[in-house]
Amino acid sequence: MATLDIVAAREGATTTLRLGGRLDASSAEVLAAAVPGDADLRLLILDLGACPFVSSGGIRVILTQHKRLLPRGGGVELVNVQPEVRRVFELSGLDQLVTVRDKLREISVEGLEFLSEGVFGEVFRVDDETIVKLYRQGVDPAVVEKEKKFSRAAFVAGVPTAISLDVVASGDRYGITYEMLGADSIAALMRRYPDQLDDHARLLAALARTIHDTQADPMVFPDIKADA
Repeated sequence: MATLDIVAAREGATTTLRLGGRLDASSAEVLAAAVPGDADLRLLILDLGACPFVSSGGIRVILTQHKRLLPRGGGVELVNVQPEVRRVFELSGLDQLVTVRDKLREISVEGLEFLSEGVFGEVFRVDDETIVKLYRQGVDPAVVEKEKKFSRAAFVAGVPTAISLDVVASGDRYGITYEMLGADSIAALMRRYPDQLDDHARLLAALARTIHDTQADPMVFPDIKADA
């Protein structure tokens, strides 16, 4: 009989189960038994980073738990999904019903050139063609995915920005890689030429005008005025 190792962690109304091994017909009951049955559970996260195979039996357990949690305003999320398992989810249609996040490429910023820092994270040069914006610890990967989606939509709309490439992980932090533009940041120009504040102000104003004059895709960007 196939074995399935499960490590559980609970935080509030969310339970995370880290699966190690195959989730098939013989181990699906192990997963079902590991899911808490209390009424306080809203979100079940299944970490499939060490799960190389999922069968129809495993999918049925996932769907059962998802339907159970939906009325509570929650559901099931599948994270760190490997390409082979993602393919199974696509063929079965499961990816249309639950949130599926692929296993991310791991990078290290050790030895990378530090470029800048903001409220939400830091930017490093990966190589001559790529930079990475690494978000601070605790930022949810869903937020990072949304930022990547916003960045790509802004580029398509004509806003002068770098092309976003992919979402990556660095330890317990998440980030987005971008193409490396052959240009200085406005902050770097201001530091280099502190006596040209009028020029910097005009540049910032022109950029702000471009952003505000650009017609955004309503299917991507929220209507901030409507929510105000």
